[in-house]
Amino acid sequence: MPDAKPSNPSTSAPQSSPDASPPRPPNFIEQIVEADNRPGPSGAPRWGVWTRDDAGPVDAPGPAGDAARARLGKPRVHTRFPPEPNGYLHIGH
Repeated sequence: MPDAKPSNPSTSAPQSSPDASPPRPPNFIEQIVEADNRPGPSGAPRWGVWTRDDAGPVDAPGPAGDAARARLGKPRVHTRFPPEPNGYLHIGH
């Protein structure tokens, strides 16, 4: 008679994983962010990217034009306040 081995519950039957549940729909804030991140009509992002209007003198010769052309289409960081004139990071009042 063969030896009876205790069954291992982790290998005996497939268990449903918690990842098998359907994804939840995005909440209203996530919907707003997704809509804001969609590209504009030209296919380019609508904000956060250097454009010809704000990159600088794109048509200028020399280093100024090279720097402006290098910025085009690259991500752009927007800050609410300019840095402190003394160079130190200012955190609140």
